[in-house]
Amino acid sequence: MINHAEIDTMAASLSQALDEKLGLRHGTLARRAQKAGRRLPKRVRRQILDIAEAQKIAGNQHLARQLDGDALRTSHTKAMAHLKSIDPRDRRIGAILGSAGGLVFNLILLVLALAVIWAVAQR
Repeated sequence: MINHAEIDTMAASLSQALDEKLGLRHGTLARRAQKAGRRLPKRVRRQILDIAEAQKIAGNQHLARQLDGDALRTSHTKAMAHLKSIDPRDRRIGAILGSAGGLVFNLILLVLALAVIWAVAQR
């Protein structure tokens, strides 16, 4: 059996990791996991949601007996391992480079379109 304090500790560490690695600062743990969306793999999101659900259930002593402590500890360990592997600086650089790449591509298309228009106008 797992106690309420241990589940709260797991949830707090996941919340802190989501804040540090993905910039998700507001809302409950479940809301943060949903807000992360595609930035987290489905299995990691599911593990975080399992812990958030267990946190709600742990408030009731009778329902808390049904929680599988080993599964929750495993979920926490795996989710934390994934979150620790995320590099926020690398994510920012990737986003900037992705935006810059799209902008450069659009500028190239614009220059080509202007060159075609200019060539047609010269005839």
